[in-house]
Amino acid sequence: MHTTDFASLVPWVINHGYLLFFIVAVIEGPLVTAAGGVAAALGYYNIYLIILLAVAGDVGGDFFYYSIGSLANKSIKSGRLNFLGITHKRVEYIEKLLHKRTGRAV
Repeated sequence: MHTTDFASLVPWVINHGYLLFFIVAVIEGPLVTAAGGVAAALGYYNIYLIILLAVAGDVGGDFFYYSIGSLANKSIKSGRLNFLGITHKRVEYIEKLLHKRTGRAV
């Protein structure tokens, strides 16, 4: 990529920063919050809007990931994922392993 490509990317990111900030905050909140704070301190963004978007992104992301886990758990219990080899018996084994030997399981 050429230097001019990066130079033209910076104004685009600044103009679309709030939307990009929120999307990335849903994925990885704390790191992006720190970057948004720095950008707000430099005067590119409104700090109050950054805080609001950071909280909304963190909570929204947590809710989204929790919903995925809950849906997957229901799918495992109903037997819909047996064709992938994800059975209730294997999930119970992994849960016991995580509680008994967390370091080794991770």
